Amino acid sequence: GSGSYVTADAHSMVTTALATALQIQGVSISEIIELLALINERAVSLAVLRAQPEDLDRLEIAEAAISGGTSSSQILHGVDDYLTALILSAHEPILSLIGTFLARILTRLQQDMFPRNHKFWKSLTSPLRTERQEIIKALRDGDGERARAAVRRYHGLAVKRLSDDPISRDARVSDGRFASVITSLISD
Repeated sequence: GSGSYVTADAHSMVTTALATALQIQGVSISEIIELLALINERAVSLAVLRAQPEDLDRLEIAEAAISGGTSSSQILHGVDDYLTALILSAHEPILSLIGTFLARILTRLQQDMFPRNHKFWKSLTSPLRTERQEIIKALRDGDGERARAAVRRYHGLAVKRLSDDPISRDARVSDGRFASVITSLISD
């Protein structure tokens, strides 16, 4: 060969591949949450061993933003920050790459699906507060089993809340109204 080589940005490659796969397969919002639950179970297992105090502080700040948010954008930003901080606390690169992409797509799809007021988002996120806080407490205590159980409850409640809503019950990533969300995630 000529001695030249091509480098690629792993983040761009993975997000493009994942976004395409989600669209082609017609994945539902609930399926994304269920996959994120598996990733977060693994994340908390690793976070018990690897998380630094500042990782857990970021989780607490994000949880406070969700609970104290006074607008839908503040609450959704808090959810995105919480899910991202949880995944990053594992300090596992491939898990972080895939998990943060799924967290971002989930919050952006929800934002597009539910352009509702602050009260709607409070009603959706408030019942999950206890589980978010329990995840943080379990991580601070170094209790992986308790953290995993709280993650399962958190995501189980999230799936139930969304499946109870007629707007989101049948929503699929392949829906044409979400094309701009997918495009923006790939180009970020």
